[in-house]
Amino acid sequence: FRPWPARLASRRPGPDSFFWRKHHESGRLCDMDGNLWQERAVIGEALSSRAGDSDADRRLLTLLLDPDDTAVIVRTTAALLQQRSAPALRLVVVAASRADENQNDWIGEALDGFLDGTPRNDAEWLQRELGSLHTDPDPAVARTARTLSEWSTPPR
Repeated sequence: FRPWPARLASRRPGPDSFFWRKHHESGRLCDMDGNLWQERAVIGEALSSRAGDSDADRRLLTLLLDPDDTAVIVRTTAALLQQRSAPALRLVVVAASRADENQNDWIGEALDGFLDGTPRNDAEWLQRELGSLHTDPDPAVARTARTLSEWSTPPR
């Protein structure tokens, strides 16, 4: 699973693209309502590197629980997992703890893609970080982290 197929990688909007400048400078990266699903997905990917910043976290959580399009959920989750950081993973777990069944299916889809497309040490990283969330102060987050740990543990 790769959120951006190789053939589209050169067209992916980045900080130097017209799309990015237009939306970032106008503040539309902050206002996600009304954006096309593709734009919301790009916003999630762009914000993923800022996981841990309270303003970015609030926006990312909104995208992780997008009620209108599952592609936004998958691509935002995948981008956060690719950061391989504790704050990014915690956001995914927080979203999973608040998600409905359909949203959780798509968060799980992104987790599957991450585990299928990464080396063994990334699976170990995921288990280690989920383990550290087992004692999160938020009981729902701790419970969800335990569930995800069990679910993502490879068979022996």
